Amino acid sequence: MQMINRAPVFATSGWVVEANLADAGEPPDRRYFAVGLAAADEAVEAVLGCPGLARKDRRIAIRPLLPEEISSLKLRAQAVRPYGWAMKSETR
Repeated sequence: MQMINRAPVFATSGWVVEANLADAGEPPDRRYFAVGLAAADEAVEAVLGCPGLARKDRRIAIRPLLPEEISSLKLRAQAVRPYGWAMKSETR
């Protein structure tokens, strides 16, 4: 009898990617994503699959995810998830 391994397979590494959805001259509208890819440039491209994001939006990998974060988020390899917070700046 063969045993089935039901343990989740989490990403071995990943990145926090920031996307700024604001057009030039508008206040920043930043969104953050956890991406289960090892290469920063691939992580930046992967967020384009999220609704509302376009190639013209500025995106940058801001830091690697810690192993504890990957585990806490249950982030699988190649997955893209909202990182849980967004920051919208307003000018006064």
